[in-house]
Amino acid sequence: TYRYEGVAYYAYTSLQSGRVSVHRLYNFQNGVHFYTSNQAEATYINNNLFSTYRYEGVAYYAIPSP
Repeated sequence: TYRYEGVAYYAYTSLQSGRVSVHRLYNFQNGVHFYTSNQAEATYINNNLFSTYRYEGVAYYAIPSP
């Protein structure tokens, strides 16, 4: 059962002040995408888990929650 909790975030197509990059990685073992706004996390996965994930770049830009 699902319960509506409101808007989680708004996605933007360009980087502007106050927005962060959201990186997308593809897990080709199970066919799902992993998203993170943490650059260090994206870099770590790309450099160390390359046998499972493929970095696909920035998916969109978002405003971080306060």
